[in-house]
Amino acid sequence: MDFARQARQTAISQERSQIGARQNQLMDFAIQARQMAILQERSRIGGSRTQTATVQVQAVIHAIQPGLLNSVTQDLRDGTKLQGFLAGNAPPLLGNHVTALTNGQQRLNVLLARANADLVQLNDPNIAVTLNAGALHQIRTRADAATSEVEGITANQQAANAYIQPLLVQHNAQMVNAATYPNLRLTHPILNDPCFHAALYTPGNLTALNNKMAGATVTGWQQIAGWPNTRAGVRPVGMALPVLIPLIQVAINNVPIDNGLGPNAQNLNLELGPEIIVDWMFPNPGHGKPYRELYDKIRSVTDPTDRIFQMFRPTVRLQGNGNYLASAGNYNFNLIINGARNMVITYYGLT
Repeated sequence: MDFARQARQTAISQERSQIGARQNQLMDFAIQARQMAILQERSRIGGSRTQTATVQVQAVIHAIQPGLLNSVTQDLRDGTKLQGFLAGNAPPLLGNHVTALTNGQQRLNVLLARANADLVQLNDPNIAVTLNAGALHQIRTRADAATSEVEGITANQQAANAYIQPLLVQHNAQMVNAATYPNLRLTHPILNDPCFHAALYTPGNLTALNNKMAGATVTGWQQIAGWPNTRAGVRPVGMALPVLIPLIQVAINNVPIDNGLGPNAQNLNLELGPEIIVDWMFPNPGHGKPYRELYDKIRSVTDPTDRIFQMFRPTVRLQGNGNYLASAGNYNFNLIINGARNMVITYYGLT
């Protein structure tokens, strides 16, 4: 009887022990499941944060390269080219845009390098798993700041492009004009000078002037205050004053100048006056001869080494009006030089 009771109690204890073990096992399974759920949730949250940071960083990279960075680089190249063309005549606003583009290009390269470095971390599984919330926050903060800065650089690039490209088109068109009239030595500052009047320098007049000036050396362009009174009839309607004209000089040595006391040899550097320039553009009987022909005639009455001068022995005498007349009695050419002996006012008798 005692033996049976003990066996039964032993069986009951074993059953209780097994029930307790199963309960403990179930409890362990529940704890593990909960812990797994927590880990999965944390992983989900962490993965979501990593994915969000990745999207932000990729957006920064795509906003910079290739579009914006290429546009900034091209506009900077064009703006710098214009500065070189315009030299000291470049408008201040062009310099401001070039400076903004230079700074923008430098910042874009810095932002792009940082974004690429962040993306490497986010895409590397061995590194990404070690990024805690703080590290991800820093990456996202950098991406937010970069996005804002890229927006500012984009606005600057668009403003610069709107200013530079029309100016470059204008410059290129003007340089085509300059190449069309090579004898005039037209430059960007000349073409944009308010005294380079379109009413005067029409394509037809520029062509005529360029053709007549073959062989001449234009040393620059000078501003004259008034139109020659003797050419009032050909002044273009609506043309304002003052006006620019090309400066052409003829140097002749040992010119015998007679001020009433006999010839006195002097070296002259004569510029061709406005009347001559005007006659090259507007037909005028007896005037407007090409530069090469005119140059030979000027030397024939002023240069003692010239063959015709030696034949006809012309004189250069002071006249009552203060100008000088270079002529020879039996030679059909007369040259009028101003009183300062630095300009050919006009000529006549050249056929």
